Amino acid sequence: MKNIAVIKPKKLSKKKVGRKWFDGKSEKAVITKCEEVWALGGTDAEASFYANITGASLSRYLAEKPKVKEFRNRLREKPILKARQTINNNLDDPTTARWYLEKKRSKEFSNKLEVAHDVEVSHSITPESQNAIDNLFELFETNAREIEKKVIIDVEAIEEKKDDKDGK
Repeated sequence: MKNIAVIKPKKLSKKKVGRKWFDGKSEKAVITKCEEVWALGGTDAEASFYANITGASLSRYLAEKPKVKEFRNRLREKPILKARQTINNNLDDPTTARWYLEKKRSKEFSNKLEVAHDVEVSHSITPESQNAIDNLFELFETNAREIEKKVIIDVEAIEEKKDDKDGK
């Protein structure tokens, strides 16, 4: 009996193909740095700067990884919650308590006074005032035309002098 060579199909490599997300930088390290910035309420631009990557690569990454994008949005709320906690922990301080009430119950505790009024204001110009305004506009237009003519004459004179110099 002859030996028959059996050709086994090659197993496909399970290696990831294509360009790495962050030009060879560790994905975990980059995202950890970004998360630090997001936890402070930072923007994507600040996170990409801190992680030393481009904003475009971070945007592409977030577009492909919706879970990371959602986590980013939740991390950005962390400073707000911490501020709320700090305020609540300091409500024994009268200054903090008053500030909190001014913000939360402004109608009752605000230092601002709101005044409602129902006054109608109308302006009317007398015929004499209207004539005075019209006369001022005419005077202005006349002076503007005269100035324009002088400027044109001056520009023409400058151009003539320049032409004379160039011609010599």
